[in-house]
Parts: sequence; structure tokens; C-alpha cells
Amino acid sequence: MKHYEHRIVDFLHTGALAANTVWTPTPLEIDVDEMGEVVWAEVYSPVALGGEELLSRWYLRLDGNNYDDHMSIAGTRSECVTPPKNATITADGIVAFGTPFVDAVKKAMPALENTCPKFKRTIGIQAWAGLGGITADFLVRLHCYIYRKEELPFIATEMPAISSIYDAPRRRTIAVNKRAVPVNYENWDNLPGGLDQSAPMIHPYWRWAANFIATTANTDYGFRPLLGTVDPAQEWQELYWNFESGEDVLIVKGIGVRPDAAGNLMETVLKIAGDDHPRYRIPTALDINNPLANAIHYGQIYPIDGVGDPWFRGIPKLDKNYVIYNEIGEINVRDGGVAVLANAIRVAMNGILIELV
Repeated sequence: MKHYEHRIVDFLHTGALAANTVWTPTPLEIDVDEMGEVVWAEVYSPVALGGEELLSRWYLRLDGNNYDDHMSIAGTRSECVTPPKNATITADGIVAFGTPFVDAVKKAMPALENTCPKFKRTIGIQAWAGLGGITADFLVRLHCYIYRKEELPFIATEMPAISSIYDAPRRRTIAVNKRAVPVNYENWDNLPGGLDQSAPMIHPYWRWAANFIATTANTDYGFRPLLGTVDPAQEWQELYWNFESGEDVLIVKGIGVRPDAAGNLMETVLKIAGDDHPRYRIPTALDINNPLANAIHYGQIYPIDGVGDPWFRGIPKLDKNYVIYNEIGEINVRDGGVAVLANAIRVAMNGILIELV
């Protein structure tokens, strides 16, 4: 009997990749009676004799289409939130793009669980080399679930509708009005995570950013290309969301911070409509003598431990999901009175984006 399977897809780059250039490997083509979703990933980052090299970002390609509007993931070793499975992953464990379809349909709100990116013909990636280029080999490994046409009716006949979501911290109900979607081969990429969805569209959302300029002492620092606080040539780093039009909903699930080596960063906060979440902010200082000084450290545990340490942490989950809707939201950091030098902070986040129109 044909049934779904866990299929591992590897994309190995060998040789040099010049700075600020993209690598687009040949995608995997699946059978005509199959469809798939990407559940989680591993990156074996490029490391040369001189140390780590900058794999600045990578993202998926679904049926030949870039998924970069929803996903920009760092592949540099120290910042990697999708480390090799054989590394030791602490705290929240592997951070997946969603719950597999076969498991999500058993849950109360499947459309917000099964956000795994969907494909029907090919699955691939694009990866970008950062400053200095790449000389060492690197590997992006995708963990996919592949389904057969004839087995879908035995898993589920439809993806249930979502009338609204409840934003508990703000005590409000937000109308979504996503209709039920029949589950079949033709509609596969119309499910959450698919590029052929009708509005409202639901996608996983991953981003990271670096401070492009130095912070101003005792002043909140946001990540906005318009203000030059992230590289204007890399707008995908923006961590500022003007959703005042009410056309989009962002559910922020996790935030991680890698502070500056000098220890001048003090705290991080998610601001929604001008309010701090959490109210007393999150301590994110670097203190090698106190690993708890940064409550939301992500990526390689170094510099808290040795440079070769195999321990990693994915993007830490927040205490609860926070929702940005009909307002402005952004992630801010603040130093402790001494400015943080440019390009010394890394912030990563993940969540779910609902495009209502």
C-alpha cells in the first residue's frame, strides 16, 4: 500500500562562491502522483581554516518559485538556527516550519499548525554568500514529507476553515475568514504554506537582521532599511511591520538575539502599537561568566562556550504568541549606556504571516 514517507533532500555546494552571489542548485523533481512539504532543515555551514564563512541567507524554491518573501534564514555557523541534527541542540530543540499535514489535521486548528511550505513538482533552494565569499563546502538538507494522490482521502478530506483567531495578550478577536479547502492533488498548493493559496494566505515567516550602524546610547534601536539601521541593499532584514491597514496579521512565535562581543547590549523587546512586550523587556547582555545573562541566545552556544562547541540553540519560543494586526510592530534592542558597534548584533525571529487580502 502506498503511503507518505519522510524523504531527505540534500543540496551540497563544493568549491568557491563569490561574495554577494547566489547559488541555485538543480532541484529535486518528484513523481507526477506525488506532492510534498518541507517540515524542517539542517545546514552544515561553511567553515575554512580561517574560521566560519558567511552563508548570509538561504530560502526554499517551491516548484521553481522563490520563497524569499516569507523566509530568509542565516546559514553562517554561529548564527545557524537550523544546525545539523548530529549537533547537540538545546532548549526548544529543532525549530520546524510547521507540523506535517498528516499530524496537523488531528489538531484543533490545522491551518495554523500545518504551515509547512508545499510543492507539487520540484523542491530546491537558493543560498547567498556574504562578505568575503565562501571557499569551504556547505550542505543544506531538507526534511520533507512526500504524499501520494491516492492516500490523501485516508488522511483528511478538507483543511478546516478558520473564522477568527484570539489574541490573548491583547484580549481581542481578529477575523480571518479562511474558508475550508478540499484536500486533493489539485488543491495541494492552495493549502497553508502553498504559493497558489487564495486569500487569506498563511505562511511560515522567518527573518534575521544585523545592526548596520552603531546604536545610540540609551536609545531603542530598530531594524529598518528606511532609517539605514539595516543594510538598505538587504531589505529582507527588516524587523518593522506597518500593518495599520489591517491587511496582514503576524503571529510572532520566537525571537533570538546574539549580542555584541564587548557586552554593551542590554535588552530586547517586541513593541506592538508602542507597548513593550514583555513589559520589563528581555535581558540580552553577553557575560561569559553568566550564561543566563542573555535569556534568548540563539545559534551556536559560543561565545558562552568554546569556539568549536557543537551545542546550538534554535530561535527561542516566547512565553506566548504575540499578534501584530491593524498597528505597527517592531523588534528593538537597547544598549546599556555604551554604544554597540555596527554589525555586532544579530536578531532572528520566526512566526506565521496571514495575508488577509
